[in-house]
Amino acid sequence: LANCKSPGRPHVARALVKAGLVANLDEAFERFLKKNRPAWVPKAKVSALDGINLIHQAGGLAVEALIAIYGPQAVVTLDSLLAAGDNFEVAFQKVFGTSWAKVAPILGQVLAAEYKETSPTP
Repeated sequence: LANCKSPGRPHVARALVKAGLVANLDEAFERFLKKNRPAWVPKAKVSALDGINLIHQAGGLAVEALIAIYGPQAVVTLDSLLAAGDNFEVAFQKVFGTSWAKVAPILGQVLAAEYKETSPTP
């Protein structure tokens, strides 16, 4: 789990099997990881507005670049996949057809250039 960027229940299940605490993945989910079992944790829900506020509080700049390119339905689909249990990287690949690892640096450069041009000088 230590090397996993986005660990989820399947990763924990494999760790339980590897540690010899359960015989197989099914047992890991049945005993520990299914809803209302000891290791089950509900997903935190954050509204778009709360998410934007958190980004701003951390000193970040919230943008909707992907909505501008793919339309709002893409973000709704991404959110649905996340709610269904996909991790962000998997859901992003399904919706946008490319990996977040490839897109993030490009978006970062675009946002930095835009911010440089539009932000007030201190």
